[in-house]
Amino acid sequence: MEGCRRVLHVSAPMDFQDNEPEAVLTQRSVDGALGIVKSCLRSKTVKRVVHTSSISAMCFNKENVERMDESFWTDVDYVRSELNSYVSSYAISKTETEKAVSEVATEHGLDLVAIIPPIVVGPFICPKMHG
Repeated sequence: MEGCRRVLHVSAPMDFQDNEPEAVLTQRSVDGALGIVKSCLRSKTVKRVVHTSSISAMCFNKENVERMDESFWTDVDYVRSELNSYVSSYAISKTETEKAVSEVATEHGLDLVAIIPPIVVGPFICPKMHG
């Protein structure tokens, strides 16, 4: 990261075949994103990180509102009880990852912007999923 001024973090582990437990997928996602943020902090040159999150990090809860802002998070317990497992694993991992990177960035004064796309479409890098 040294020498970079801006970093785009645009990946996340996904398990459409439901082979990994939610906790494992979430921990891999959090660890990977925090590794990137911490590398940015160590570089002393990175001024802004753009973290690609997901609407799934904010929209799954019991609240019925017209507008959501930075204070809305997906209710992890609600997701566990209401969604099928690979969707819940993804939503929980995106929620916990965004919370973790936001906390570390705030704590260390790193300019972090979270992008919340409603859907990301493109080629997958795994051989069993075609884009």
